[in-house]
Amino acid sequence: MNPADFQIVASAALAFLAFILLHILLFRRINHSEVVPWFLVLLVSVGAPLMVTAGPIAFILYALVSCEYFMGIFGLMATSVRIRLLTEIARSGGRGLTMPKLLKRYNREMIVRGRLARFMASGDIMKSGSCYRARGGVTFFTLPALILTTLKRFL
Repeated sequence: MNPADFQIVASAALAFLAFILLHILLFRRINHSEVVPWFLVLLVSVGAPLMVTAGPIAFILYALVSCEYFMGIFGLMATSVRIRLLTEIARSGGRGLTMPKLLKRYNREMIVRGRLARFMASGDIMKSGSCYRARGGVTFFTLPALILTTLKRFL
């Protein structure tokens, strides 16, 4: 690996570590409905200095890793039934939870409401009257797929 390539990868990795540290410190103090906007603020706040100092390739690497990390963590924790059930049971401590209590805490309505709230917060969908409609265009959840598809075309 030549020195310039090493500098790009190392800069992107250091920026990602800064992103994770700031994420841990900041996300404990924000409202859960503000996660996506704060993620974007954090992504740009760490990425802008990286873009200036290490260039656009380092920024792209950093942004891809950060977005995949964010979607992996929040997507997995919010949508995985297995992880959610384990979390609920662990929170109950030694007393445990009965099946009716588990179903009350995590049912189909909660799943759909949670997913719709995330899609609305990200701008993927909007609510018009009593109907939900796709907004189209590039949104937070479609951006990583768009970037990866574009990179695949070039490679």
